[in-house]
Amino acid sequence: MSGAAPAFRSAITELKRRLLSIAGAPAETATARAAARVVAGAGMAAPRAGKDYDRVAREIAAAVAVGEPLDWRRARDGAWCLWTTSPALSEQPAALAAVIEGVRRSGRKTASRTLALSWLTSFEPGRTGTPEVAAALHGLVATIGAPWDRLHARFGLFDIEAGPRNVAQAAIAERLTPAALLTQTGLSSLAAGGYARHCMSICLEELAGGREPDPMARLALVRALVHKPDGKLQYEGLGPLAVRALLAPFGVGMPAKEIRDAYLGLLLSLFGDPRVTPGRWTRMRDDEQTVRRWLVEQSLRQFLDVVDRVAVAQMWRYRRAFWEAVYQHDLIADAWVVFDKDGARIARQRLGTGVAFAAFEDRVQQGHAVLLLRIGRGIVSEWSHTGKCIIWSDSGHQSAPRMDAKTYKAASLQAPADAVAAPTAEIFEVTHHNSDLYAWQRKVADRIHFMTGFRIPEASYRVR
Repeated sequence: MSGAAPAFRSAITELKRRLLSIAGAPAETATARAAARVVAGAGMAAPRAGKDYDRVAREIAAAVAVGEPLDWRRARDGAWCLWTTSPALSEQPAALAAVIEGVRRSGRKTASRTLALSWLTSFEPGRTGTPEVAAALHGLVATIGAPWDRLHARFGLFDIEAGPRNVAQAAIAERLTPAALLTQTGLSSLAAGGYARHCMSICLEELAGGREPDPMARLALVRALVHKPDGKLQYEGLGPLAVRALLAPFGVGMPAKEIRDAYLGLLLSLFGDPRVTPGRWTRMRDDEQTVRRWLVEQSLRQFLDVVDRVAVAQMWRYRRAFWEAVYQHDLIADAWVVFDKDGARIARQRLGTGVAFAAFEDRVQQGHAVLLLRIGRGIVSEWSHTGKCIIWSDSGHQSAPRMDAKTYKAASLQAPADAVAAPTAEIFEVTHHNSDLYAWQRKVADRIHFMTGFRIPEASYRVR
């Protein structure tokens, strides 16, 4: 019989080996995948790749159910099973208490640091189990040791409310992201996960409240916080906060055009142009209006600056003065520019590759461009060079061009055969003759008054 036992054990071992070779290694759990993205520094015990933490969670839950205490190894492994496994042990009060007590009773640095890293990685202020583990970590600071104890002394790291806010405010003061600050203070393992993400959201709230008064420094910090190397938003849920952080400190004021262009560059790269992709701005309607107001000025400036390069100066300076006066009286609700390939090239040179505009589908005279404006209930099509100004009093008219299309046929931006130069006509057309006598300007001003009820003072568009 004594000889049979070793043979039996050998057979069992061989059977296990064969079963494992057929089934393969256990699937990597979400916990292990998340931890693999965390640089586990300062003696941290990270989850072991390939270990089935869902099974560990089930085994711990079963042991706790029959009153079995957890040794330090099971308590350490149980720390990885609190929030990301199925079952999540934080949702079982007895299992949560057993893991915390097992870590505390062990007195081991590795177990305590594992509990801390699990808490920080899965951190959400209102999450089940977060307060209980936070309270335990307060008592374990000495066991966890450096640099955790220094971080807790400096920031209140394990305080659910104060810790993230202190980290966020310190990061802003040093013009760093929370992840960079935490890495700089000695724990790169905290640069990923829920705690750093929550610090990031607080940073954005603080910036929206005016914490960083320098607009370009604020722009750089928001970019570092939310802008991934591929140009996309790092955390989709932080989108509205990022926009508020950028725009709220300006209030209703209009910053300098260089600042606006820089801000629009980031905003449009993250969320697209609201004139073209309005669906991406549905969570940010108030801020969308600010961006649209800035884009009106940018489109007007884009059109005027580009056409300045090719237009006859004597003719064009009168048109520039008129449309800038219309803008200054806040009558333009939306603006969009259509360029040929030469105008598009110049626009990108002057305002960068991220600037948005439309293109002609067909051939036009070299350098020609059209400025489309929404004024009141109407649409204006202002052609460059010797082109005309056409105004549809109702943007819903069947021949009125649609704002914000990506391409246009030249004919769709020109007046139909029945257009006339009468201020109350359904479709109005005027040439830019006698600019120095302000003849066409008065006619267009009359038309704008007809559409909006506001009469532009002639003095505001006179060339000086």
